[in-house]
Amino acid sequence: NPDVVGVQEAQQSRPRGFNLSQFDDLVRALAQTGADYRVTDRAIGASKGTRILYKPSTMTLLKTGAIRYSRQSGGATSRYAAWAILRQRSTGREMVFFSTHLEPKSYSVRLAQSRQLAASIAGIAGKRPVVAVGDFNASQFHYYAVHQAMTGAGLVDPLGVQQRSKVPAKGATAEKRINTNFDSYNDYRRRASRGTSNPQGNGVYIDYIFTSPMRVVEYEQLLRIDGNGNFRGVIPSDHNMLRADVVLPD
Repeated sequence: NPDVVGVQEAQQSRPRGFNLSQFDDLVRALAQTGADYRVTDRAIGASKGTRILYKPSTMTLLKTGAIRYSRQSGGATSRYAAWAILRQRSTGREMVFFSTHLEPKSYSVRLAQSRQLAASIAGIAGKRPVVAVGDFNASQFHYYAVHQAMTGAGLVDPLGVQQRSKVPAKGATAEKRINTNFDSYNDYRRRASRGTSNPQGNGVYIDYIFTSPMRVVEYEQLLRIDGNGNFRGVIPSDHNMLRADVVLPD
């Protein structure tokens, strides 16, 4: 029941006979469970399938927009970052939330996109705290420079993912870890991939939650698995959902 959700590949197409985009259908499905969410920008073409959902009962939407990356791969899906300025109703504190999905096929394009995102975050957020999430298509073992582009701009990876390592950096800010030792990409395999047996370690991550400096009370990789490590029921995505409880600074 998170306050804000970043989604990727939630398609904007509306199939004939089913006049809903995938992100609108997700909002409708959530409403059927009693969870009321809104999409920050429902316009076709706003940010393709990269979108942000929020709970109007806990967050007020102040402003929204999107970045179409200047570097794209020819003939491939256009890549975007969606952003929203939100105010937390309980405290009156504002934040800027980003959701993105970087180019998977070209490393040079992906790196350029990460650098543009890092620069754009600084320009849009100003002094507001930031949470930036998404599929960055770069792990600590392949293309770690994408991670460095984000942290080099002053953002924090709460898990402290280090290059070529499954051991968290000493400065990792996540106070409580749940399933963080699993790999974030599951490839629809029935068995969840446990990157390391150390429950305080890091699996292989291509998906991230970056924050500006703030308290991160809990960080969870959401897994519905049995005692043998097999997924229960339908696997909803080829990536595992990441969740963090953060405390917005004054």
